[in-house]
Amino acid sequence: MPLPSLNRGEGGRGKRNIAYLEVMELKVPRPRQRTCLQQGLKLDINLLARRGLIAPGSATGPHAIRWVNSNGEVITSGWISADMRSDSDGLLHIQIGDLDQTITSLPCPATLAAASGSSSAR
Repeated sequence: MPLPSLNRGEGGRGKRNIAYLEVMELKVPRPRQRTCLQQGLKLDINLLARRGLIAPGSATGPHAIRWVNSNGEVITSGWISADMRSDSDGLLHIQIGDLDQTITSLPCPATLAAASGSSSAR
């Protein structure tokens, strides 16, 4: 692509070519780092139930909870409580630092059928 120029005459003597360049700032994208899902924090509901931190039919907590790496160093810690008294849904409350989240749990239809004594097979 040719550069734009401005030709100016100086009293009939030769022409001076002045080129104007548009300076463009090139923005290089910042390097991306993707974290694998396997590297994130895990919350094993079944393990919480086996340890009594959550229990169907009752309200539990708050209980201290922490995540550790393979060296046994604490990654993060927080609080967990649950209200599973309802037959239709349950609430699991997690606090980690500034994160304050409530998760609603719903019973599995197969679990409801087994609890009521009816069969889902027809």
